[in-house]
Amino acid sequence: MKSIIYKNPVISGIIINLVAMFVSVYATKYRISYLIIAIIPVGIVNRKIIDNGIDMNIKKKVLILVSFTIMIVVFILYNQYCYNMINEQLEQM
Repeated sequence: MKSIIYKNPVISGIIINLVAMFVSVYATKYRISYLIIAIIPVGIVNRKIIDNGIDMNIKKKVLILVSFTIMIVVFILYNQYCYNMINEQLEQM
Protein backbone atom coordinates (compact mmCIF):
# COMPACT_ATOMS: atom_id res chain seq x y z
CA MET A 1 0.00 0.00 0.00
CA LYS A 2 2.79 2.42 0.89
CA SER A 3 4.55 1.79 -2.40
CA ILE A 4 1.43 2.73 -4.37
CA ILE A 5 1.00 5.95 -2.40
CA TYR A 6 4.65 6.96 -2.66
CA LYS A 7 5.01 6.09 -6.36
CA ASN A 8 2.13 8.40 -7.31
CA PRO A 9 2.29 11.04 -4.59
CA VAL A 10 0.22 13.77 -6.26
CA ILE A 11 -2.65 11.50 -7.23
CA SER A 12 -2.60 9.85 -3.80
CA GLY A 13 -2.56 13.18 -1.98
CA ILE A 14 -5.42 14.61 -4.02
CA ILE A 15 -7.56 11.47 -3.64
CA ILE A 16 -6.96 11.36 0.13
CA ASN A 17 -7.85 15.05 0.44
CA LEU A 18 -10.95 14.64 -1.70
CA VAL A 19 -12.21 11.69 0.35
CA ALA A 20 -11.50 13.57 3.58
CA MET A 21 -13.40 16.59 2.26
CA PHE A 22 -16.47 14.50 1.46
CA VAL A 23 -16.29 12.74 4.83
CA SER A 24 -16.02 16.04 6.70
CA VAL A 25 -18.94 17.57 4.78
CA TYR A 26 -21.00 14.43 5.45
CA ALA A 27 -20.07 14.58 9.12
CA THR A 28 -21.09 18.21 9.31
CA LYS A 29 -24.36 17.63 7.51
CA TYR A 30 -25.41 14.77 9.76
CA ARG A 31 -23.74 16.16 12.92
CA ILE A 32 -21.31 13.30 13.41
CA SER A 33 -18.60 15.10 15.32
CA TYR A 34 -16.12 12.24 15.72
CA LEU A 35 -15.67 11.98 11.93
CA ILE A 36 -14.51 15.58 11.79
CA ILE A 37 -11.42 14.54 13.74
CA ALA A 38 -10.36 12.64 10.59
CA ILE A 39 -8.93 15.90 9.23
CA ILE A 40 -5.96 15.70 11.60
CA PRO A 41 -4.60 12.35 10.28
CA VAL A 42 -5.11 13.60 6.72
CA GLY A 43 -2.67 16.43 7.39
CA ILE A 44 -0.16 13.95 8.82
CA VAL A 45 -0.57 11.62 5.83
CA ASN A 46 -0.08 14.53 3.44
CA ARG A 47 3.15 15.45 5.18
CA LYS A 48 4.36 11.83 4.99
CA ILE A 49 3.55 11.77 1.26
CA ILE A 50 5.47 15.00 0.71
CA ASP A 51 8.48 13.75 2.69
CA ASN A 52 8.65 10.19 1.31
CA GLY A 53 7.18 10.55 -2.18
CA ILE A 54 9.25 9.39 -5.12
CA ASP A 55 10.39 12.06 -7.60
CA MET A 56 8.94 14.98 -5.64
CA ASN A 57 9.67 18.51 -6.79
CA ILE A 58 8.38 21.89 -5.66
CA LYS A 59 5.41 21.87 -8.05
CA LYS A 60 4.17 18.50 -6.81
CA LYS A 61 4.58 19.52 -3.18
CA VAL A 62 2.67 22.74 -3.76
CA LEU A 63 -0.11 20.87 -5.57
CA ILE A 64 -0.60 18.53 -2.62
CA LEU A 65 -0.60 21.43 -0.17
CA VAL A 66 -3.06 23.40 -2.31
CA SER A 67 -5.46 20.45 -2.43
CA PHE A 68 -5.21 20.15 1.36
CA THR A 69 -5.88 23.88 1.73
CA ILE A 70 -8.90 23.66 -0.57
CA MET A 71 -10.22 20.79 1.54
CA ILE A 72 -9.90 22.84 4.73
CA VAL A 73 -11.50 25.93 3.12
CA VAL A 74 -14.48 23.94 1.80
CA PHE A 75 -14.91 22.35 5.22
CA ILE A 76 -14.87 25.73 6.98
CA LEU A 77 -17.23 27.35 4.45
CA TYR A 78 -19.71 24.47 4.67
CA ASN A 79 -19.60 24.59 8.47
CA GLN A 80 -20.28 28.31 8.37
CA TYR A 81 -23.18 27.76 5.95
CA CYS A 82 -24.74 25.11 8.21
CA TYR A 83 -24.27 27.33 11.25
CA ASN A 84 -26.02 30.23 9.52
CA MET A 85 -28.88 28.01 8.35
CA ILE A 86 -29.45 26.67 11.86
CA ASN A 87 -29.43 30.19 13.28
CA GLU A 88 -31.98 31.33 10.70
CA GLN A 89 -34.24 28.41 11.52
CA LEU A 90 -34.01 29.17 15.23
CA GLU A 91 -34.78 32.85 14.68
CA GLN A 92 -37.93 32.01 12.72
CA MET A 93 -39.32 29.98 15.61
